[in-house]
This record gives sequence, C-alpha cells and structure tokens, in this order.
Amino acid sequence: MKKVTCLFVAFVLSLMMIQINDARGQVIIGDGTVVGQWLPINAFYGYSYSQVIYLASEIDASGVINSISWNFKGTSLTKSNDWTIYLGHTTKTAFDSNSDWIPIGELTQVYSGEFTSPTGPGWITIPISNFTYDGIRNLVIAVDENKYGFNGSTDDFYCTAVSGNRGIIYSSGVTNPNPVSPPPTGAYLRAYIANVTLGGIQQACPRVINLTATNISSNSALLGWTRLGNETLWNIEYGPKGFELGQGTLVSGVTTNPYLLTGLSHSTEYEFYVQADCGSGEVSLFTGPKVFQTDCAPYSVFPWSESFETVTIPALPFCWYKIVNSKWVTTNNSNGIYDADARTGTQFLRIPSSSTNDHIWTPGFSMEAGTSYEFSFWWAGDGYAGWTGDVFMNTSQVSTGAVQIGNSFVTSTTTTDKIYRQFKYNFVPDV
Repeated sequence: MKKVTCLFVAFVLSLMMIQINDARGQVIIGDGTVVGQWLPINAFYGYSYSQVIYLASEIDASGVINSISWNFKGTSLTKSNDWTIYLGHTTKTAFDSNSDWIPIGELTQVYSGEFTSPTGPGWITIPISNFTYDGIRNLVIAVDENKYGFNGSTDDFYCTAVSGNRGIIYSSGVTNPNPVSPPPTGAYLRAYIANVTLGGIQQACPRVINLTATNISSNSALLGWTRLGNETLWNIEYGPKGFELGQGTLVSGVTTNPYLLTGLSHSTEYEFYVQADCGSGEVSLFTGPKVFQTDCAPYSVFPWSESFETVTIPALPFCWYKIVNSKWVTTNNSNGIYDADARTGTQFLRIPSSSTNDHIWTPGFSMEAGTSYEFSFWWAGDGYAGWTGDVFMNTSQVSTGAVQIGNSFVTSTTTTDKIYRQFKYNFVPDV
C-alpha cells in the first residue's frame, strides 16, 4: 500500500465579530545560564553581601585555591568592583533561613580591593591569597561588594539551579552590610550557586565541560564535550528529560568525542551526562545534564491522542505548529473567565476571540493511501456567536494547498456555549 503523510488543522477559527580564561587543570562548578539571582553580587544595587555553599562532592579535590573566577554576563562593573572575598570550610549543605549566615569568624579573608571592570561578558578571575581546602568539608565563598553605585540590571552573573538554598544575598541602595554582623532581615535565599572556577586546585580526574548536542535527527544526536584532562575514555548516561542519574541508559567505554548516539525516539526531549575515565579506577564526576530534543517524524501508531496536560503553558506540544503571530496557546482552568474549563485534567488549547483566520497544525501522521481514518476532537465555545471553525489536512504544516475535510464544526451565526462536544471527521488519504 502507498503511504502518505497527513497533517491536520485542528481548528481554523475566524471571528466574524466586530571574557574567556583557560580552565584546564582547574575545578569548574556550575554550567547553568540562569541570571537574576544576584550571586555573587547584586550590581544593580549600591551594596551587597552574599554567601554561597559549594559541596565537597562537586569540588572533588583538595589543595590550595589561589584564584576564583565568576562567569559574567553583562558589560560593566565600574560601580560594583570593590570586593572583599572570604573563604571557609563548613558542614552546612544549605542555609536554613534568611538570617542563617555563616559567622565571619569561620571565614578567612583572601582578597580585598578594587579590580579592573570588565567591558563585556566572560570569566572574571581574581587572584586570592592561598587558601588550603581540605576536600572533606563543604566550601563557602562570601563576597562583600563595597563600592556605592548602580550598574545596569543586566550586569549579572550566570548561576546554576541546585537542590536546597545554597545561596544567601543581602543588597541595599543605602546600607552597606557588615560581614561581621550581617543584617538579620532583608536577605534572600537562593536555590542556586554562582558558576565558579577554582584556580590552583586540581581534580585527580578532571570532569568534562561544555556539553553539546548537534546534528540532531529524529532518532540520533551527536554528543560532544570538552575535556580538561588527558583522558581518552568516557562514559555517557542518557534518558528522558528529568531522569535521575543512575537510572538512565549507560554507554560505557566511549572512545570518540563527539559520539553519535542512535536509537532515539522522535519528537522527544532527552538529557545526557558525561563522565571522564582516566584509567586505573580514576573517574570524574558526571557533568550534566544537557537537554536536547529529537526532530519530529510522522506518527504511525494509532490511536494517537493529545491531552495538553504535559505541556508547559503557553507553549504548544512538540511538533505542533502555528505561525509567528498566531494567538493559539495552551492554558489552564485559572487563566481566563471566558473559557470553558478543561474537559479532562486542567489544561487545554485556547484561542482568543480577537483572532481571525488563525491556523494551528497537529504533528504529521504516516497513513495508508485508500484507508479510512477518523480525526476527532472536543470543542467548547465562550457563550457568544461569531466563531467559524473548520478542519483541513495537508502534507505539510502550511495552509497553501490544504484540503478541507467535511463541514464547519461551528458557524458565525451560532451562539456558542461552554459545553464540550465531540466532533468526528472521516477521510481517506488518496495520494
């Protein structure tokens, strides 16, 4: 039998109403791209004081730390570049409250002064007095910013999300906090750490950095990374987005970088981790996760359905398509008083009454020519007239050349209500 690929417009509704430094041999912690956490400083305020906890398991080394680098996102720190930096050991794994500061008596000052402001994004490296880290307890880095002035709101540092409140920050346009007695109120807890590079200290088997996923197809992806050691062997663990490390699929003894990962499912989000294997039983910590999504491919297993429950609103499900200015969104029961609530669950597809000739396309389907298929959906209105809704099919997600299936499921003269009704359309692909 000849196969064809069809896509459907679920509804077509017309409203008829009126600086980079070499990190090799150093310890890098954090690779997130989150901003707005004010760690290690809040350059948009006059003064700030922060503490961030880095776990011994993340550092995975002991020895002398002689510099610290932070990954800067902005363009200038001319009004926020007078820092005093403290390091210390701690058994804390998180801050319990916004007054749970680690006492200054448990910290060692390793730097104080004004450094040259960066002129663009990149790593900012500050040499510090030697600090001997024991590799057993956790490390706390405290930064006291003492220069009064206000940089831009985008002059920020990259952070990584973690489990637990491992950052605490106080900032003020008036009060310069004293690390000896930080303000008991007004601080903010952060479930983030500032990305850092610890200089001078070295892991026995350095972890890899800069995970990449390129040349992505519907069933494969080319996975890459940057090594910081001399290893030639790696382990990869991958699985669906959100899987727990240790519960995924392990590919051990990888000898090529990049590595072509095959056998994946189409239209699916995956994530992966990479571990360096330095031989003689020495392996690094896993770096990751890095998320990627495989390309769309026509669905060929039926019945197929979409409930919109797993979508992060207002985004559409994977492989659905709308034009740039389309007003189609996913939403939930609390986002509008004019919507009918979801027929099942809490989320549904919505289009506002201000839309005109607005298409939304399902994913593609691989079908047998000459075979009869049924396409159905549930629809409810808003209590008003003026809607026109039609169903089309095509071999690509464009309206040009689309063929209408059956009659309109709602017409402009019909006063709609908020009761869901099922509409069924039968068709036979012929090409």
